[in-house]
Amino acid sequence: MSVRRERRKDLETGTERGFWYVDIKWKAPDGSVTRVRKVSPIQTKRSAEEYERQVREDLLMGRYGRRKEIPTFKEWFNGRYWQEWVVGRRNKPSTVEGKLSVYKQHLEARFGNRKIDEIKVGDIAAFRASLVEKGLTDKTINNILAVLSKPLHYAADVDIIPKAPKVGLFKVEAPEIEFWEFEQYARLLVEAERQGATVFAAVCLAGEAGLRVGEIKALR
Repeated sequence: MSVRRERRKDLETGTERGFWYVDIKWKAPDGSVTRVRKVSPIQTKRSAEEYERQVREDLLMGRYGRRKEIPTFKEWFNGRYWQEWVVGRRNKPSTVEGKLSVYKQHLEARFGNRKIDEIKVGDIAAFRASLVEKGLTDKTINNILAVLSKPLHYAADVDIIPKAPKVGLFKVEAPEIEFWEFEQYARLLVEAERQGATVFAAVCLAGEAGLRVGEIKALR
């Protein structure tokens, strides 16, 4: 079958998840063979099958692989990538807020006006070095680089660029989780209630419902 599903590591979460992709070998009239192995833009089996039909039609009509108009990183991030990946995949409000913050603070000035096919490994290495010089932690730098990497990989997945550059994240050990005793949590609740209803609700959402800080901040 040309439509398959395999497990890959998600660059944003670091966890493995299933991806639908097409794997096509096409023999042209001149005898040359082209292999197309791409992740489906929309991750359902039916959409992957439709994507396969589109690729086969492009190959048959000689359209596949033609030079496309390459957008700038700003145009791509705020346009098709944002609509199809961030909105289309229902990113959580905290994730959306985080991506926008990273883009505005770190990526727009550095890469906004660059064509996405002009962003190379050396450019990313120099950018990473500048973040190190600012004194940012490895985890923060990885978060910034992940926001940069995902649009570039998606551009490669949908054939806007031939290949996404390697980003090279730092290896970060998971921090040791510290647990509070019930007596500590009780004292925290007393102080939170003294601070006001909003603070008390936030502490209860964390302690009783298990929400993370970013999820609590995103609530309206």
